Amino acid sequence: MTLVRDGNHMTLVSGGNHMTLMSDGNHITLVSDGNHMTLMSDCIHMTLVSDGNHMTLASDGYHMTLVSDGYHMTLVSNGNHMTLVSEGNHMTHVNEGNHMTIVNDGDHMTLVSDGNHFTPVSDGSHMTIVSNGFHMTLVSDGNHMTLVSDGNHITHVSYGNHMTLVSDGSHMTLVSEGNHMTIVSDGYHMTLVSNGNHMTIVSDGNHMTLVSDGYHMTIVREGNHITIVSDGYHMTLVSDGYHMNLVSDGNHMTHVSNGNHMTIVSNGNHMTRVSNGNHMTLVSDGNHITIVSDGYHMTLMSDGNHLTLVSDGSHMTIVSDGNHMTLVSDVNHMTLLSDGNHMTHVSDGYHMTLVSEGNHMTHVSDGYHMTLVSDGNHMTLVNEGNHITIMSDGYHMTLVSDGNHMTRVSNGNHMDHCE
Repeated sequence: MTLVRDGNHMTLVSGGNHMTLMSDGNHITLVSDGNHMTLMSDCIHMTLVSDGNHMTLASDGYHMTLVSDGYHMTLVSNGNHMTLVSEGNHMTHVNEGNHMTIVNDGDHMTLVSDGNHFTPVSDGSHMTIVSNGFHMTLVSDGNHMTLVSDGNHITHVSYGNHMTLVSDGSHMTLVSEGNHMTIVSDGYHMTLVSNGNHMTIVSDGNHMTLVSDGYHMTIVREGNHITIVSDGYHMTLVSDGYHMNLVSDGNHMTHVSNGNHMTIVSNGNHMTRVSNGNHMTLVSDGNHITIVSDGYHMTLMSDGNHLTLVSDGSHMTIVSDGNHMTLVSDVNHMTLLSDGNHMTHVSDGYHMTLVSEGNHMTHVSDGYHMTLVSDGNHMTLVNEGNHITIMSDGYHMTLVSDGNHMTRVSNGNHMDHCE
């Protein structure tokens, strides 16, 4: 597990439950492949994607989209306008205010209504429809469905898919025993209870509670105050804004933070991290990393990939014997030495020198003036502004140009060109 935090901005990555949680105040992103759940929330706007019960829920206040292939149900609602498509009872429900269309091939029922005008068709649904304008009652014992509506207020009860939907404008309650899901929403306030993946979400704006016994996770959030409890990989995280405490015996990590001052002790990856503001010290013998930093001045030493990085602001030195690379840089002035690709790169802004033994290339450039010598494709290129000279014995080409005047000689395609 990795937790990165700067102020209200927190990133938590865990490979136990394979969970990633990113939060910057009220904006939360949670990705988990334990229950295969993705939750993105920025206060009012929430997106939940889960392939446990195969459910997708997107909500931005009053506008909600729910897609589920547990009972093959799609529900789209933006205030009073609701569309419900279900393959369980083979039902299609489209509602735009008072205009409603219901198509159901479970009980072979078609109902079209635009206010007072409606047409019911049924061949064995045992259906009763009573409508006086906005007020409609539908009772059916084929799919065992009851629908009561008085304008924007809809009550739908069905025990074919064992679904109950109650909606009065922005306030919606959906109870289902198929995917064992309960959704209660009154605009910004949402409660979701599911015992398919054993998930409970309670949210009223910034206040969110998530309880799950699929991977045994509990998240409680009130503004910047976050509590995460998980016994999948044995993690406990308590945070009240800047003050955070994380205890985990999966990766055996203890994280204590009060504002910018952070201490991490871990014997899973064998990591110790002490930080007080911009001053950070990280010592680890898992990947064998040592980081010492006091703001812009950073020293990183690692014998995993055998890397040493020393930086004091814009001035950086990297020494590595993994790819055998040495890089020294002070803003525009950069020197790179590498014996992996056998490359030497020296640059001071626009002036660049590159020497490589891998592709056997030498590149010298001082702004627009470029000289390239290569014995890989056997090419020599000299460029001074618009004046170009190219000589190559790979495809046997010679090109000389001084602006718009070009001379090209090639015996590969046997072409002579003079202009």
